[in-house]
Amino acid sequence: MELNETALNIILGAAVLLLLVANFFVRKRKMESTALGQIVTILDELRHNEKLTETFSFHHTIQRFRTSHWNKSKNRIDLVPIEIRVKLEKAFDLTEDANNRINAAKKSGSDSYMAGIDVGRMKEPIAVAEHQLREWLQENMDNPELQPKKRGMFGGGLFGGK
Repeated sequence: MELNETALNIILGAAVLLLLVANFFVRKRKMESTALGQIVTILDELRHNEKLTETFSFHHTIQRFRTSHWNKSKNRIDLVPIEIRVKLEKAFDLTEDANNRINAAKKSGSDSYMAGIDVGRMKEPIAVAEHQLREWLQENMDNPELQPKKRGMFGGGLFGGK
């Protein structure tokens, strides 16, 4: 059975698309493992959480606040000043508490757990932490400690960089 030209083009196009998608995910994972990438993903979580506080409804079908990158990276962002890390911790503690209440509401199927979430109390710490982290990131974008390590031709091993 011989493949015609159209079928061959479709298969080739699908293979190229698959490679592009795989390349995107590999680059994203690699970026998240650098100091700069960890800070950027935490900043993205803060932006998402800030938007969620503005559109928050007290119903158990509400979407959870994002905290996964913060939980993974909070002990590895030593380059960020302690004052900003304290504000980040306060903001993410409040979002964790809200997530616990959202989970309880979903488990029980009742909105009564949602009444304990004070979104007004969450808005300011999230906004302040997001603003200060964004400013610090803009000031330190050229910091060599935040930049990804340049690897040599052979991956930084025997013949590669330092």
